[in-house]
Amino acid sequence: MPSLPPVQIPSSLAAALRRSVRCAGLAVAAVCLAAVPARALGIGFELKISGSTNTPTIRLTNLSDADQITAFNFTIGDTAKNFDVIFSFTNPLGGTRTLLAPDVADNGARTDNIGLTFTGFDAGEFAQFVADIDRDSSPFNTVENYRTIFFNNGALDNAVATVTFSSGNNLVLALPDGSLTNTVYTFTSATNVPETGSTAWLALATLGVFAAVQSRRRS
Repeated sequence: MPSLPPVQIPSSLAAALRRSVRCAGLAVAAVCLAAVPARALGIGFELKISGSTNTPTIRLTNLSDADQITAFNFTIGDTAKNFDVIFSFTNPLGGTRTLLAPDVADNGARTDNIGLTFTGFDAGEFAQFVADIDRDSSPFNTVENYRTIFFNNGALDNAVATVTFSSGNNLVLALPDGSLTNTVYTFTSATNVPETGSTAWLALATLGVFAAVQSRRRS
């Protein structure tokens, strides 16, 4: 078979072909990155209730991978009762807390919830306090049993814990009914959430490398 003469490709056509190949490569990279999920980080908390039935000790532990806890709200459950006073605080290690409700004065502002905000409440740390439970009606200063106020209270709503994390996510846990004789009750809530911006950062980095390689080939 006779050999074919070499074909000369115009320089303008060759440049257009190179641009098409580069665009196709970027498109493939973008499609591949679209299939890469964002990294999931866990958020979670443990709520432990123990001690006196009238003045229970409540401990909140941060079970998250990285998020800080920034706020905590806990409702009473049986709204014929209230939180009279909060005392004996243990702050998260290196962190602070601000009490929003009720207050630290006995027979002061009584509320149907406990509200707290935190700074520096890191993963693995805990905060703890004691809550005094009383009646809404006279006589006010009674000895109560949180086992039939936070839960096990029939048709009434059980207590609800809402925890806010530094990522802006919330976890809400309605306490389930349980034994009337336990001395310690432990409740947990956890989930995974995508790490904000992780996929976008990976896409930018990968496309940047691709562009750098193409630029080096042209030089």
